[in-house]
Amino acid sequence: MVPEGLKFVIGEQERTVRPQSVPELLTYWYWPVGATDKDYRFGHLVLLLRGVRDIGMLGGMLACNLDEFLDAAGPLSSDELRSRPTAPESQAIRFLQIDTGILVNESERNIGSSLTTLPLYHVSRNFAGWGSWIDAPDADSPEGSPEGKIGLTILSMPEISHLELRLHDHFWIKPLNNEAPVELPAGMELTLGDLLQVIFLELSWFSADPVIE
Repeated sequence: MVPEGLKFVIGEQERTVRPQSVPELLTYWYWPVGATDKDYRFGHLVLLLRGVRDIGMLGGMLACNLDEFLDAAGPLSSDELRSRPTAPESQAIRFLQIDTGILVNESERNIGSSLTTLPLYHVSRNFAGWGSWIDAPDADSPEGSPEGKIGLTILSMPEISHLELRLHDHFWIKPLNNEAPVELPAGMELTLGDLLQVIFLELSWFSADPVIE
């Protein structure tokens, strides 16, 4: 994903598109998103979706009042996003990140007439802010405040819009027996539909008019 739109690389050919309608956007729904450009802000995604006619039709699929969120971001332009700092130094959240993990539970299941041990798992994706935990007990240590995920409810949509949007290039595996998760240095495929769903499902928790509470 680049500020200009959705960039596709097929072999040695590259092309960038900006869907103009919901049917056109849905043609890319299951296309993998490999990364976001280093200058990509959340506001670039807002601008992309604002350019899609009748985008509010997807509100049910994305678990929120989509038009409300896009309007709440306020006036935006590519030039303004390019010139404005991503986050003021006083702001705890430095960027936004989507990460992917697998929750695994080793247990026995009845398969037909035989008892077979199979790993039960599901994929979990998270969208959150990332920055300094300024209220942590050791925030004043010489090493500085510890960093980690921060809920987005402390920011308004205009503030969120100017933050960088990143895809974590690792994924984690976490057993359901309270063992510590293991992070692996490899990406896990994320489609455009996955990206939109995880973002707006998270935002729907503090929407004034959510479709799903």
